[in-house]
Amino acid sequence: MSNATPNLTQGIRMRATNHAPVALVHHELALDAYLQALLASVPDEEEEPLAAAAAAEPVVETIIEVKPPPVVAESAIILPEPVVNPVPAIYQKEFHALFFRIGEITLATPVTEVRRIVEYCTTTTALPNQPSWLLGLVENQGEKIGVMHTAELVLGRENIQRRDFGARPYRQIIITRQGRFGFACDEVLEMVKLKPEDVRWRHPQPGGRAAWLMGTVSERLCALVDLNELTPIRR
Repeated sequence: MSNATPNLTQGIRMRATNHAPVALVHHELALDAYLQALLASVPDEEEEPLAAAAAAEPVVETIIEVKPPPVVAESAIILPEPVVNPVPAIYQKEFHALFFRIGEITLATPVTEVRRIVEYCTTTTALPNQPSWLLGLVENQGEKIGVMHTAELVLGRENIQRRDFGARPYRQIIITRQGRFGFACDEVLEMVKLKPEDVRWRHPQPGGRAAWLMGTVSERLCALVDLNELTPIRR
């Protein structure tokens, strides 16, 4: 599968990132120092004193010499340890990521998860008893697209400020690869070529808590998200 998506490059700045993740290095050093201090505080195991065998009376023992059986040298079979690669197979080479903004939060997603980007339409069609994370339906290129409240899905309903969409609507919708859902955002920022080492990868279980969080882009200290996993309803 090619990581290039030609129809997404219009109006989006592209650049490559090669800067050292200074903030992340400091963070990891702090974690290392904490772990070292924690390990240093654990006392060493004390050796149990050997009990002295005090004989009240001399004991006469008959010593029978027993020859040990011959030692047969065994060939030790050493199995190689499995190599664990923290980078997902599909991202072991350079790939493009799309950076976008929701309020003050910057997120990124692999371009392979994106089908197209469209302008946000304020006239969304509401559904009966629709959940708060669904802003409604919009029609684009003859398809009905479910528009997701991205900030609520990422941060949780209790952690976001109530937004007046009439006075401050979203500006763009990032439509997923399947074309059934779109994620509302304030601004699509740029497309950046990333190397595998530019991301601090996470390995969540599919369907588990925060399974959509793929890792952290080290230079930006922003989340790399899987839009497909972020979609609450999918087949």
